[in-house]
Amino acid sequence: MRAVDPSRRAALQAVVALLFLPSLTGCALSAAGKSAQLIADALDVTWRFIVAQVPALSITAATQASMTGAFRAIHAGAWELTTQAAASPDAVVEYVKGVNEVLTVIVATPAIPLDLPGPTGDPLSTILAAVVTLMPEVESSFKLSIPVVSTQRSAPGAPPQPAGKPAPLMSTDAAQALLARIAASRKTPAPR
Repeated sequence: MRAVDPSRRAALQAVVALLFLPSLTGCALSAAGKSAQLIADALDVTWRFIVAQVPALSITAATQASMTGAFRAIHAGAWELTTQAAASPDAVVEYVKGVNEVLTVIVATPAIPLDLPGPTGDPLSTILAAVVTLMPEVESSFKLSIPVVSTQRSAPGAPPQPAGKPAPLMSTDAAQALLARIAASRKTPAPR
């Protein structure tokens, strides 16, 4: 049996290590990707529900354009985090900006009651709390720390709540379960 040159052996070991690297990165991103996709699907279902259920909701062309751009960024970022072994930090930044935009519009629009039972009967405020709870998991893969907007509505005339890193509003498991139910409600036909 012929001996393998030590430099060639080192090169082969490096190649083998590189072959396993994408799967390790993919494992690290799988939790972030799962959370990102849950948030994207749940926000999409929730926004459609709000538009259908709040009769006094007037959406300006600027708000509509802003929400369209936000959802485009959210879905693109979630797709990248879910399907690629090495998602780009830029996609995650755009994802977080999109989520912040959607949260801002919901919280800052007085016509949207935050105690309105959402698609699964849970109040909108609880759905927003679940989103905020899972956001650090999405950012953690990239060691990012992007402020998440407040989900607390300011009193009329009071300054807006500052963005920041709020304390988790519920457990991660409870947030995932709630957002999974909301995302699944999209696939459930509405009763007639």
